[in-house]
Amino acid sequence: MSGMIVRKLEYRLIQDRHQESLVMLDSPLGNGQEIYPESLRVLATVLKIADEAETGEVGKGLPLGTQNYAVLI
Repeated sequence: MSGMIVRKLEYRLIQDRHQESLVMLDSPLGNGQEIYPESLRVLATVLKIADEAETGEVGKGLPLGTQNYAVLI
């Protein structure tokens, strides 16, 4: 990814009131965003799709939008 800016992302592993695992993100957007591990996995999948789109391989040899993709999350 050209022009990518690397920023520091700090996090803490905590538990919610039901003793479920939770990640608290501390970022330039503000501190204290809480997100569950499953939501982070979905986000990671979306980021992978974005990376694939930037490779230029999407729709290679076919008009753009003629290939269908599915991701299990």
